Amino acid sequence: VEPLLRDPSRLAFDHGTILADAVERVRAKLERTTLATSFLREEFTLSDLRGVYEVVWGHPLHPSDFQRGITRTEDFVVETGEMRPSQEPGRPAPLFRARRDGIHPLAVPVPRPQPS
Repeated sequence: VEPLLRDPSRLAFDHGTILADAVERVRAKLERTTLATSFLREEFTLSDLRGVYEVVWGHPLHPSDFQRGITRTEDFVVETGEMRPSQEPGRPAPLFRARRDGIHPLAVPVPRPQPS
């Protein structure tokens, strides 16, 4: 949707405004709820979760800062104790799952990066 957000004249009527409002609403919901886990499989890595935020927010996130923030948010994810086998050299990634089913508010929001 980024090309359409940059050039809303490509859309008819007020559809550019409608699209921009919808994208902003989803971006805001990622800050305050567990919505991001809905885009992933039941078990996922924190890198998978970070990818959801990066795509929707349109900004890269610092991996270790993201991991620290997510794992400290007590009502968000829980480690499964399993590891994802890696196709690349290095340590396999730990697997997580959503702490609860469905979309729930977070006690501490995930901070959205500010555009520079």
